[in-house]
Amino acid sequence: MKKRILAFMVCVCLMAAVFLVPSVTALADGGGSWSDESNRDTAWTDGAISTPQQLAQFAYLVNSGSYNGNGEVWLVSDIDLAGNEWVPIGYRDNDNFYSGLFNGNGFTVANMSITNFTKDYNEVGAYGLFGIIGGTVQYVNVTGDIICREFSQYYYSGGIAGYSYYGKIIGCTSAVNMSFDAAPKVNASSLGGIVGANYGEVTGCTNHGNIYLRDGNASPVGGITGVNAGIIDRCQNNSSLQGVTTYLGGIAGQSYFQAGYYNNPQITNCVNTGSIIDNNSSEWYYYGGVCGYASRTEIRNCYNIGEPVDMKATYGNLAGQLSDNPALDNCYYMENGSFGLGCYENTFIKDNQSLDQGEKRVAVEMQSEDFLAALNASENAFIRGTDYPVPAPLPLTVTIHTEPAGADLTVMQGDTEIAPQSDGTYLLIPGDYSAAVNAENYASKTEAFTVTFNQDTHKVNIVLDILPADYQAVDEAIGKANALKKEEYKDFTAVELAVNAVDRSKNITQQAEVDAMAKAIEDAISGLKYKDADYTKVDEAIAKAEKLDKSKYKDFTAVESAIKAVVRGKNITEQSEVDAMAKAIEDAVNGLEKKPVSQTTNKTTSKPAASTGKGTPRTGDYSNMHVWVVLLLISGVGAIAVISYVRKKKRV
Repeated sequence: MKKRILAFMVCVCLMAAVFLVPSVTALADGGGSWSDESNRDTAWTDGAISTPQQLAQFAYLVNSGSYNGNGEVWLVSDIDLAGNEWVPIGYRDNDNFYSGLFNGNGFTVANMSITNFTKDYNEVGAYGLFGIIGGTVQYVNVTGDIICREFSQYYYSGGIAGYSYYGKIIGCTSAVNMSFDAAPKVNASSLGGIVGANYGEVTGCTNHGNIYLRDGNASPVGGITGVNAGIIDRCQNNSSLQGVTTYLGGIAGQSYFQAGYYNNPQITNCVNTGSIIDNNSSEWYYYGGVCGYASRTEIRNCYNIGEPVDMKATYGNLAGQLSDNPALDNCYYMENGSFGLGCYENTFIKDNQSLDQGEKRVAVEMQSEDFLAALNASENAFIRGTDYPVPAPLPLTVTIHTEPAGADLTVMQGDTEIAPQSDGTYLLIPGDYSAAVNAENYASKTEAFTVTFNQDTHKVNIVLDILPADYQAVDEAIGKANALKKEEYKDFTAVELAVNAVDRSKNITQQAEVDAMAKAIEDAISGLKYKDADYTKVDEAIAKAEKLDKSKYKDFTAVESAIKAVVRGKNITEQSEVDAMAKAIEDAVNGLEKKPVSQTTNKTTSKPAASTGKGTPRTGDYSNMHVWVVLLLISGVGAIAVISYVRKKKRV
């Protein structure tokens, strides 16, 4: 029995766990608030934001009146707000709102969740990434949800900001879905895809977030803004607007003049593609493809292709109601059986079609180049989209710095040249470009660059490489030096030093230095002195010749001439000539012929040769003088020998 009870209890616990775990998980997923100290980076004070904790700290400082920065904050990465409730930056109706510059740099704040709304009836609530702004918010994308199921106060809600007080919202995108599933207690609330209420300027923004308002009473709803008392330009709404309220429009729910703001509120160069869905209104509610209700407002260069659904309100493809000297110019709508206006100065168009305004077109016409040209008749505010024209991206001020400064610069987008502004900067829409840069003494360069909403791409630096100096003369001089045989010179050091001193890093502005290097090498070459030729063989040949007894040779003249022909002072390059001198002497010596030796006799009985004269030699006949001298000496020796012999005999 006990075992059965125990088993039953285990089963109960397991079943409880099955049902409780999802609840606990859901509670954990709900998280806390980004305003909690544990979720904030309390060390952050100003400047760059890279984490959700730093963004939360920024919001906390603004909301608590503690922000003392220099008024410029920017994102350097995408921010993910998943897991905690977002508390808007400056969300209360007090002086604690941001009036500086917030630059999203094209990054995205994702998964923003706002579900907690103030219950104080006397307090205005503004909801979005920002609550109330008085400065500039630009180039930020926001995704997430704003869900309100119970409220009892004034509320202004937008994906980027709830309320713009002389603020500027530029180049932002919202994909924040808004659902207000409760009726407001007052009639001064406003919902917009970008900003709930615009008393400033909204430029170049796009909304992708759907808006649902169950029962808004007199609360305007718009794809870009609920209420407009300022300027809306180049904006597009691509999402559906659904609910029951007095004023609902694809771009603005209501637009009107309000003293202290803009004298002529404007909606220009805008597009609505989102559906306008009526959830059970009446003909006294005004719904429009561009604006629900427009008073003293200029609507120009706009078109609507959004589809009206279940329409019971007074609907116009461009405006539900125009009044108080409005202006509607160059505006178009897709033909769908409805008029351009629903009502003009409180007269229903269905009752007086002559009051209708705007031009209807069929789809194929609105996709044509002619339609694009019609929209751009007064300004180039549209470009070709995938099917239909879309507002042109906002031009960004781009500074292109060249080094050297003042270089010739040509900026191209494709085949189109972009002219600079008077201050030298360029207005460029996001995209790919190229810049051709030329400057004297520098190598020309064409550099590609991309412009995005990130401010880092708004400054382009192009550095040209300075041309190198011309080393041709240096190379020629070095080639000349390399062709020399240094062993032929007395001292080659100066040439080697000049060659080794060559600095190849010089540029064209230092050409004189390079020319001096070439000259130094040339001068060193010119100053070279050859080694002396080797006269050893010559000297040996001469010494050999001088040892000879020239009297023994028939003719010694050739040897003497060869020796006299020796030229001293020849250098090593003339060694062959010196060697030839030595050879000439050697050859002359080798060519000598000795004189023949005369044959003498000791016979005294021999008969002297007959004289051809008168018995005595002719005066001056010395042809055999040396023979006579020898004979005389022999005779003398013989006579002395005879006398010595006779004397010895007598003594004996």
